[in-house]
Amino acid sequence: MNERQAQKRVRTTHIILEAAKALIHENGFNRLSLRAVAARAGFSPASLYEYFTGKDDIIDALCAQIDQDWAEKLAVHQTVPTLMLGYIEFGLEASDDFQLLYQRAMLPDQTEHIANLFHQRLEAEGPRLKVSVEVARQTMWSLAHGLVLLSLHRDMDSANHTEAVETVWQGLLKD
Repeated sequence: MNERQAQKRVRTTHIILEAAKALIHENGFNRLSLRAVAARAGFSPASLYEYFTGKDDIIDALCAQIDQDWAEKLAVHQTVPTLMLGYIEFGLEASDDFQLLYQRAMLPDQTEHIANLFHQRLEAEGPRLKVSVEVARQTMWSLAHGLVLLSLHRDMDSANHTEAVETVWQGLLKD
């Protein structure tokens, strides 16, 4: 494949994924169809198979794209608490993306960029932790997801997110 063909493939893949994302946000994850994606993207349903093996492949690629895009945006946060708060902000401001990302399990061979970013930041803090990095990761990851989901679905006041994150983080650190 030459450079021009490769660029066209990237552009077309992007168009297909954007069409799928819009349809998922409009109609829900379970109502996505290849015909609708093809119509929205301006292709025939058969032509989608040149790029994806089916609906699940499109959804997997879309989730991987969201994960990578948000990990890149979150990478500016150098401390665990600011990374957590940035992640919570992502969940609240891009709730459709957040919910899509976590409606499905990642494939075993997919890299979880956001989770890796959390792990890197926690590894750097390892000597300061009074618990293992893994326990700290699970604690902070659970807190972030809980705060996002409760804020989205249970009318939890988001004004206390910073205090909650800081309190839990301080509890994980050695005195």
